[in-house]
Amino acid sequence: MEQIIQTYGKVFLSAASVALLAVLLLTTISDEAGNRGIFRILGGYLESEMKVSAKPEEFQTMEIENQKSAPEISMIQSGTFSVGTIKCTEFLKAVDYQGKELPVKLLKLENPAGEEMEEQSQWENGRMEIKEPGIYTLTVQAMDEDNRKTVSVIRIPVNPARGFG
Repeated sequence: MEQIIQTYGKVFLSAASVALLAVLLLTTISDEAGNRGIFRILGGYLESEMKVSAKPEEFQTMEIENQKSAPEISMIQSGTFSVGTIKCTEFLKAVDYQGKELPVKLLKLENPAGEEMEEQSQWENGRMEIKEPGIYTLTVQAMDEDNRKTVSVIRIPVNPARGFG
């Protein structure tokens, strides 16, 4: 029993010594700014680094920029299309908050079966080659000069007959 008390006593004494040393270290040291204790020292450095000096004109600029809307993508001509070449600029239009026309970029084109079509290279020329009738799904994007962007999913019906109507 005496041996157990000696062993646990040494452990208890060592733990108390380490705890006392940690308390002294954490509370008694100070820096040149007068912060006392390790937590206040670290807090003093964090506060000085995280201060943001915001001027009223910066908030006004932010408010003005936040009022500008994202680009709008719309269909300028409704109806159905026919199998063949479809000129995209005839039915899609994108404008920014000032009404300035923006280019429309095709992100994805799906055929009536829901499969993504790989023949998107002709879109850069403003044309799509549609080979079979059905309802096609276009995912398009417009981005203005301030990098505001809008993504729209548009479904267009394509008929087998010729003509636009």
